[in-house]
Amino acid sequence: MTRPYNPLYIAKEAQHLAKNSDSGNGLVFQKVATVSMCMVAVLTGMHMLMEIWRELHKGERRQGRGR
Repeated sequence: MTRPYNPLYIAKEAQHLAKNSDSGNGLVFQKVATVSMCMVAVLTGMHMLMEIWRELHKGERRQGRGR
């Protein structure tokens, strides 16, 4: 079975490993989780900005090819 290796999945697994870590690796796993969550936030923001950009420029594309 293939698992979804997206940033949220990686963050969840890293937090789980950090919680169950006996040695000093917990800090490393927490950093991986933080970076993964930041990636999700940045990608979500970029997606929202691209959608807004498309909506703002949708009218310009229609007006350019009118008869």
